[in-house]
Amino acid sequence: MKRAQIQVEEEVYELLRHRAFKEKKSIAGVIREIVKRDISQTDPHSPYLVKDFPFIGKGRSKQGSLKPVSERHDEARLSEVVKKVSKDGPQEITVHGEPAAVVISSKEYERLKHPRGSFVEFMRRSPLYGLELDLRRDQTFTREAEVS
Repeated sequence: MKRAQIQVEEEVYELLRHRAFKEKKSIAGVIREIVKRDISQTDPHSPYLVKDFPFIGKGRSKQGSLKPVSERHDEARLSEVVKKVSKDGPQEITVHGEPAAVVISSKEYERLKHPRGSFVEFMRRSPLYGLELDLRRDQTFTREAEVS
């Protein structure tokens, strides 16, 4: 099965929702039935013509009150992203190919929000921990300063 995304008017959505409830099916199941029934009634060997698609060349989409596709698509996939976070770690979200946000687990969020440990523990986690440093102080005498 392949995934597809469609946009429908609010009125059509309510009709689909009502039918799905009445038939005890998902909205996606109702849509699949309708599409399959419609496609099976057409001759599979007849070529499609541009006139069969009246929306071609009509200019920009008029979405009206619908949210942008990407935003609704993200909402639909949110649970999938959350599952990936627990399985694969932080997930980066991009907008137009640029990093915009990172989804992390609540456990990781709490760890970052409330860091624990002392300064000594912090220093011991440093990549420089264990490095031999020369911390000897110069033992020269102080000089007297002229005050005028």
